[in-house]
Amino acid sequence: MKKGKIIGGALSCLMLCGLLVGCSSNTDSSEGNTQSTTSSTVSTVSKNDFEATTVPYEKGTITETEFTSKWMGLKYTLSDDMYMMSEEYLESQSISGKVQMEMQAIKDDASGDNIVILTEELSSLASIDEKRYLEISKPQIETLADKVMFDEVRQRIVAGETFYELPYHLSMEIDGTSVTLDQTFLCKKLDDRMICMTLTHSGENSINNLLAGFSKIS
Repeated sequence: MKKGKIIGGALSCLMLCGLLVGCSSNTDSSEGNTQSTTSSTVSTVSKNDFEATTVPYEKGTITETEFTSKWMGLKYTLSDDMYMMSEEYLESQSISGKVQMEMQAIKDDASGDNIVILTEELSSLASIDEKRYLEISKPQIETLADKVMFDEVRQRIVAGETFYELPYHLSMEIDGTSVTLDQTFLCKKLDDRMICMTLTHSGENSINNLLAGFSKIS
């Protein structure tokens, strides 16, 4: 498990970035196939299609100890046993112009527990909501490991904001060693973007510790 957690810390950023890019392409196709059964097409974007905010989108800022996003209205403060990945590292992981790598912070211990925050621009997918987004994400997650087990989709409050979450468990073999990763994918739609987080963790207490860093900003 120790090796699995270390691998999780190294790979979760790439895993989720790949997931989001795949989700975009699959959603385009899926929504296009069902377009005739809806009253409006996906390509027609209305201000009413999104939860509104008066703050225009702007990528969050990071320091060695904090991530701040005025657009999200959220701040993440690292605990003493965490370290922040650099802006240069985040930029090196970007593989799509629609996906912004916002933050990755990792526990500086053997667990490798970590949190990644991304945003994905959805201007061409106006009708998609969080539940549909998670459903479309499942086939992409299944490509990440030899075996994937999903838990039920549910809601979680993060700093007063409601996110939808999909917990899952990845099993794979790396260099002849069996590895299991426990991850939870959270998302919330805001304006024309989806706020996405992935947590690599070791259970509910670990999740709570990772999410304890969030606070609201005005």
